[in-house]
Amino acid sequence: MTGINQPRKGWYDEKRQTKCYCERRGETPKFAVKDDAIEEFLSQRGFYRVESVSMESVKRTYFKGVNENRQVTHLGGIVHATVR
Repeated sequence: MTGINQPRKGWYDEKRQTKCYCERRGETPKFAVKDDAIEEFLSQRGFYRVESVSMESVKRTYFKGVNENRQVTHLGGIVHATVR
């Protein structure tokens, strides 16, 4: 789970719900990496060309029209990186 963003209204409840969902699936989250630290975190583990996109950015880019008001979690993001 990456991308613990700045707290906002409902943030704690969303975090708790995500944790419960993962546990029901047998996938207990072990740690989180803040958005502004993901590049350093991955580069220390042998990755480079790290590109990170927040869920807020994904929503602005892809959720248009009837999906514009759809709720999107802010507890994660998308990261693409290359292994050295």
